[in-house]
Amino acid sequence: MGTKILVNLPVKDLPKSKEFFSRIGFSFKEKFIDDTADCIVVSDDMPGRRLTPGKFKEYSPKRTPDTVRPTEVRAAISCRHPNRGSNPTNHATRVAP
Repeated sequence: MGTKILVNLPVKDLPKSKEFFSRIGFSFKEKFIDDTADCIVVSDDMPGRRLTPGKFKEYSPKRTPDTVRPTEVRAAISCRHPNRGSNPTNHATRVAP
C-alpha cells in the first residue's frame, strides 16, 4: 500500500458542500458519512474529510479558521476526469450557485 494523505477541512454547511462537490463530479465514501462528517474521494490515495465545526473541534482545541478573511491553506489538486475535464476550477465555476 502506498503513502496516503488525509485532509480534514471544516465546513459550515456540510449538505450544501456535498451537493456542490457532487455536481462537479466527485464521489464520497458512504461508510464515512454522517451528520457531522463525510469523506470525499479526491483520488484513491487522497480522501478528504469534511467536518462540521463541532466535529472539527474534536480533532483540535484551536479555533476553526476564518475562511473569509485570511488564507490558512492554499491547496492545488491536479486531476483528469471525464466529467470534470482537465481544469476542475473552470468546471466548478460553471456549476457553482
